[in-house]
Amino acid sequence: MASDPAKTDFTHIPPSLQPESYAQVKDCSEEVRAAHGINFSVDLVLAAKRYLGLLRNIDSLPCLHGGPGVIRAIQRYEHHWLPLVADALKFDSLLNSSSRGKSLLPPIDVQWIWLCHCLNPVEYRKYCTRRYGRVIDYPVLPDVASEVSAQERCKKLWTILYPKEPFDILATLVKLPGGFGNPKQASSTKEVDGSELARELVSVVEKQSSFYYQVSKRYVWEDSFLLTAKERYKCFLHILRKFQGKVLCVPTFDIELMWHAHQQVPVSYAKDTEAIIGSVVDQADNLERGPGTKFGNSFEDTAMLWETVYGHPYEQAGTLYSDLKPVKLPAPPSSEVTGSLHVLERVPVFLPWDFRSKDLNATKYPVLTQRLVSQVCVMIKGTSNLVTPVGMKNAELFVRLKALESYKMLKLDALVAPSSEPNWQKLWILQCEAKTKGVVLELRYHADGCLRTLRKTKRIGGMRITWSELQKMPMLSQEVVWTLGKKRINSHAGTHPVQLRLGISMTPPALGSYLLKSVPDRVTDDKGQMLSSTIVRMRRNQPQSGRWVSRTVLNHAGKENFVIRIRAAKGIWKKNGDRPVGVDWDDRIINVHEGGWNYVASGIGIASEKIIGTAKPKAHELEEYKLSWALSTGDTLVVSRPMGALDWERHLEFFLKTPDANAGLARLVNGRKLQYEVPGATSEEEDGFVTLIRYSSQCPLGRATALFNFKVSIMEVVPEEDVLLVLLLCTATLRSIADFGGLTAGNVYTRRRAREKRPGLKDWGSVVLENGSKQSPLTSWHTKCAEFSDDDTEDGENLPGRVAADWGGEESLPASLPGSLPGSRRIRYLPPAAGVAHEVVAHANTGMWGRRTGSGIQLDR
Repeated sequence: MASDPAKTDFTHIPPSLQPESYAQVKDCSEEVRAAHGINFSVDLVLAAKRYLGLLRNIDSLPCLHGGPGVIRAIQRYEHHWLPLVADALKFDSLLNSSSRGKSLLPPIDVQWIWLCHCLNPVEYRKYCTRRYGRVIDYPVLPDVASEVSAQERCKKLWTILYPKEPFDILATLVKLPGGFGNPKQASSTKEVDGSELARELVSVVEKQSSFYYQVSKRYVWEDSFLLTAKERYKCFLHILRKFQGKVLCVPTFDIELMWHAHQQVPVSYAKDTEAIIGSVVDQADNLERGPGTKFGNSFEDTAMLWETVYGHPYEQAGTLYSDLKPVKLPAPPSSEVTGSLHVLERVPVFLPWDFRSKDLNATKYPVLTQRLVSQVCVMIKGTSNLVTPVGMKNAELFVRLKALESYKMLKLDALVAPSSEPNWQKLWILQCEAKTKGVVLELRYHADGCLRTLRKTKRIGGMRITWSELQKMPMLSQEVVWTLGKKRINSHAGTHPVQLRLGISMTPPALGSYLLKSVPDRVTDDKGQMLSSTIVRMRRNQPQSGRWVSRTVLNHAGKENFVIRIRAAKGIWKKNGDRPVGVDWDDRIINVHEGGWNYVASGIGIASEKIIGTAKPKAHELEEYKLSWALSTGDTLVVSRPMGALDWERHLEFFLKTPDANAGLARLVNGRKLQYEVPGATSEEEDGFVTLIRYSSQCPLGRATALFNFKVSIMEVVPEEDVLLVLLLCTATLRSIADFGGLTAGNVYTRRRAREKRPGLKDWGSVVLENGSKQSPLTSWHTKCAEFSDDDTEDGENLPGRVAADWGGEESLPASLPGSLPGSRRIRYLPPAAGVAHEVVAHANTGMWGRRTGSGIQLDR
């Protein structure tokens, strides 16, 4: 057998294989044609989708990630399934005539072990040939209906042959140790009892159980992404064929996805790779990935080899190594799930491989605008003959990236290294909304002296790339060469013209999370009208009754989506200084109105009459610092303050009860968890963050569906989660903290909206730099949330008239509460509408009565 090109251990490319200078544009069209001319005997796009569907279901089964459940599945695979499928024709007579000679599909635990065995194709062929005289092939079925029929036929035959071994044992496997919570690590290969095959497969299963995290993004399921991955897989095989083991080739994750999908059809895989390369190619899956590892170093060698052969970067959007899979949180404690633990004990209902999750909010709330997001990879490489712009002795050359739309203020710069760094390159991995339309890349310079001090730069050249053009490219990528004449750039004598090479790629647009921000706005009356002399004149001088603290919910582009109103007081406002009276606890409801304000004058509006959600106070135990809310979604929220802790806002205790068992379990956890986790964050940096995690039989280890920060009232919600629920949770939490006397109360009672940037200049979340530092201004909002809090310059504590007695009056609560000084009266932050007589007195002699109400509410004229 020929040498194995993918596993030969040469970790450095020989000098003869080093890439040519990027000043010399190499015609690689012949190599590209040779790679794309490779054909497969199986539909790899269909196989990849089936493989992704299986991985998604396995990801919801911790019992099959390691431990005794895996050992049991291996035993069933080795002693029951392989003998059955090897002699399937022999057992055909046991089935009726309509089921004979057709494909069989085993239960999911056996499917998983079978797939892991196939990922070592050389050993799989040896094992099957030695035991059964032939290679047992994995069936490629065209649709879900065919899979269901194949599994039903297999179940009938299995039941006849193995009456004492159930066909489906998941109900048993999930009850084994590690079946519901964090899965225990599988026993090491030395501790596993059984055959040599069992010891080998345990190790493979451990490694493969985390692969789905790398390919679980929405865009991976898109046909255009999979077709591109298929073509790149062809290019990868062409490199293996061309260099025959002179380097350890490391695939990107899109190529690895196609490689695995190809390997799950053993007969076709062996036929294809023998025809292409001359041998059955194995895969080095036993090495660790990541920077500094053997795989990491070999990846750099593979990238250089790829660029030598094809003339464009190996790095592709959506294919690079992600951080390690986040640590799952255990299911809620038994105290939170009394009577509902059976929800997690249910056997998961497996999703068919063609299932796609849908946006639950698109039809429920038409005012919301969906976000379509793509990952964009920009690679810039320089040349060694680059010196300086002509006429600028100490000038510095740099590349600037700008967005066409949505973030016109964007200026992302990368300094071009001098000739002392011949292998200079810059990689930007961006997350861009489709609304940005595209990017502009410019080559600029700035010099020392006053021009540099003033940050004035001069443009040398540039190009414009739109997303619509890039999506039409066969590989979702484009390569461009900048050639700069000697009139613009100095270069070493005798060298080729100065060039910069640019490779840009993108993933297909996919649904992104909703980004919402709740900002303070004017106080409104019982009818949802802002308190204003304009409204009073429209009402023919009829006074406005009631006081509701109001907030406007803006989306990522600054568009008004909802209005939130919190009832604070009752009474009639007149210019003679009538004072509103605080409402009882049971009347302090929260309403969410669909749509923005209906403006009747500049900055003066009326909330929509359509109320789509409410949060009503259900019970209060303020002596125990515990408040309960009944939400219109059917959920119940209980917020508790820890006793005796000075920094209790960081340690709030939440209990969220879902309306029924079909909704699964949910919990609110302080801090950024799961995919929102920021490694190395301090407790101060976690202030105000709360993660909503849902548990179900389909996801027993939990999935984070929303993140909000009650200090700045910002929310990120996945499309499958109810946006209204998250709005109510965030607002009810903020209102509860106010009742507890927390410092965040000022965020509730800020009386005017913060100044927002004009839409299109710096739309929130329109461009995110994924491979930047935590300090980068382009990092995601939850990584650097402090800059959002700067918008609310008036946090309530520094404004006059913000501290007063309880809303409901002195009789509504005990005079002494836990944590207060003997004989003292509890102090709370109140909205300006709750009555602040001393502010009225302060302004009575300043001629401001025409500008302010008796409650300190700003009016327009």
